[in-house]
Amino acid sequence: MIVFACYVAYFLFQQEGFLFFKDEKKALLIGGVFLFIFLHVFSVRSGLLALYTMLLMELVRIAFQKKQIKTALIAGLLFVVIGGLTMYLSPTVSNKIANTTQDLSNYKNNGSANNQSLSSRIISYKNALKIANESSIWFGCGLGDLDDLNQEIFSRDYPDVSKPIDPHNQFLY
Repeated sequence: MIVFACYVAYFLFQQEGFLFFKDEKKALLIGGVFLFIFLHVFSVRSGLLALYTMLLMELVRIAFQKKQIKTALIAGLLFVVIGGLTMYLSPTVSNKIANTTQDLSNYKNNGSANNQSLSSRIISYKNALKIANESSIWFGCGLGDLDDLNQEIFSRDYPDVSKPIDPHNQFLY
């Protein structure tokens, strides 16, 4: 939602005139920059991925739809520099990236998912898909049985995980 709010601030900043008051563009700029910085400080990995995906899509739109290739390249370079500086200067972001790569490497090498946030989530997603595939197409799996089935799969297939988690995905849940 914060990425969406950043884009809305950017979109409205681009518009001619104002909707409510004369200094609206300044407020949009300040709010958009604040949210951009806020995302880099407090966001989870998916928030940063969504932000940079949105930026990439907007740069492609600027380059091809508006035929402003030079502007898109300069802005893209600026965002690469900002992202690189953020990774270099912000321990929060660099720790998120290090944890993500460590978790993914651990998962790919069939390491223990115990106390591994991302590995545990991937396993919970796989468990949810397994439960959905094994359940009736008409009746599915009720919420009362989901936790028990998930715990059963964790204990059977991943006995080293001390804290099994439910799927962190609303659709799969």
